[in-house]
Amino acid sequence: MKKELFDDTQKDKNNQEDARMQIIKISADIFAKYGFKKTNIEDIAKACKRGSSSIYYYFKNKEEIFNEVVEYEFTSLMESLREILKTTHDPQHKLRLYLSTRMNRIKHVAVFYDALKNEFFDSVAYVENIRIKYDQQEFSIIKSILEEGIEKKIFSFENSDNVTQAIMSAQRGLEIPFFIKNINLDINLKVDELLNILFYGIIKR
Repeated sequence: MKKELFDDTQKDKNNQEDARMQIIKISADIFAKYGFKKTNIEDIAKACKRGSSSIYYYFKNKEEIFNEVVEYEFTSLMESLREILKTTHDPQHKLRLYLSTRMNRIKHVAVFYDALKNEFFDSVAYVENIRIKYDQQEFSIIKSILEEGIEKKIFSFENSDNVTQAIMSAQRGLEIPFFIKNINLDINLKVDELLNILFYGIIKR
């Protein structure tokens, strides 16, 4: 009896989590189509083939749903970065893969959220609150690549924290045009330029 009760409880939890994830994924499409300001709970409920009360059962408001959508994107990004880094043992290649994968994923998000471009700076507070949670994860990934390069005598620098911060600042600078100017930039070319400066400097040798 206890086992059956436990199984039923676990099944109910799984069903609720599946329902939440369905709402988050469908909401992503709705936000992309209409933008944050014009989207309402009724739009999301209709797309999910649910009543509005069903949406409110899982989320307080559309701000919470939007937060969850952005968090889902960041979580997926971190998972894809960790997986791609397993494909090589070369720190230099790892850094290139990390930056190109990350920036192309950000480019994808910018294209996906094309409807949000004009609202970007209104919505950025939501994004930044979630982003803070993942900054340390990104910092650790980049730092581990750099320190692996030091151990293998491929890289040479004095302070891995400072270099990591510089790389993170540079990659964020590359993100902005996707949201506010031109999402059709050749990101691989930009990444190559950044890495050429990082690896070889700008002084003629």
